[in-house]
Amino acid sequence: MVEPALDEKSGFLVSGENFVWAERGLLRVAELSSDSNIVGINHEGKTSWSSITIAGFKEKDGIMRITTDSNECLLAPDCEVFTALEGIKKVSSLSVGDLLETANIPLEISETLDRNALQRVQCGDREIVIDEKLGYVLGTQIRSRDPDKVVFDHLVLDAEEYYLLASLCNDIRKTSGIGGKISYVYARKRIRFDSWILVQLREAIWRTKKVAIELRESPPKVMHAFVAGILDMILQRNKTETPPTFFSTTGYHGELRRFILNVFRLYGVIPVRTRSVPQQDGSISFKCSINTSDLSKLGLRFITMKIPPTLQEAKAISYSTVRNISRFRDTTVYLSAPEPHWSPIVDLTPLHRHAFES
Repeated sequence: MVEPALDEKSGFLVSGENFVWAERGLLRVAELSSDSNIVGINHEGKTSWSSITIAGFKEKDGIMRITTDSNECLLAPDCEVFTALEGIKKVSSLSVGDLLETANIPLEISETLDRNALQRVQCGDREIVIDEKLGYVLGTQIRSRDPDKVVFDHLVLDAEEYYLLASLCNDIRKTSGIGGKISYVYARKRIRFDSWILVQLREAIWRTKKVAIELRESPPKVMHAFVAGILDMILQRNKTETPPTFFSTTGYHGELRRFILNVFRLYGVIPVRTRSVPQQDGSISFKCSINTSDLSKLGLRFITMKIPPTLQEAKAISYSTVRNISRFRDTTVYLSAPEPHWSPIVDLTPLHRHAFES
């Protein structure tokens, strides 16, 4: 790694794992090239594209994971962010309960991303195009445990809904060129999709805790379909809570959570509350609650059929409450701003340009 070229001794220090919206899609900072255009906020406070410069890297610098109600970001302690009550504040000074500013992704930026081409994945001697339907089915495999076949047998669906899911799988079989045989057992409400190509695709997507770049460089509609497939598997409901609809992710799946929350913003979905839940093994899981009415924006295939709208819903705001702060070691990436009053939006968090210590 190269030490940062801190000629101006000011800029932005972030983790290379942070997500930013680039013209190519949702990229990690470490995946950016020197001429990448990313989303940020200009001197007028408006969201805009601008070219960012990666000036250097610094190995194993301290990183702080800031989890809020509606986003999560990985920042160096000296990095500065915008808060509701105390203005600009260093990340090292943040506390649980602080209100951190988060950014929406405006329509014109989403329209730019819509121009991205469908991604292709090589499986053996076949090149498979990941479209919306295939993206959705790959998302549903988040809990799959069978290494040899694709099986849907843990869903809370009625017979008609299982039939609709079997029809979707059949469409994919015919249009995507993945082949295979589909079996639908009515009595057991179970669908089995035997396709070695689909199994290979699933393993490529879910073999690690990382979200494959082929999905992150896809058009937003494919990312959205992938997230819808995930949510149809993991969304839960608690009638005693407001809002009653939530999903949970472990601390080990932080990237998946950040990916979901970034895609949410393209469709105006803002979670209203996140709770950190300690686990027996010492880790933490995060329970993220969403207004039921926002499910209509997500276009889920089955959850909306099971969850009627609630009368009382929590209010989503532009400032999000910090719920958890943790520290770990990671590679820091130094970004220099293209102009004095432009701020990158890193995992939905606008950053403030700050001076580094010598």
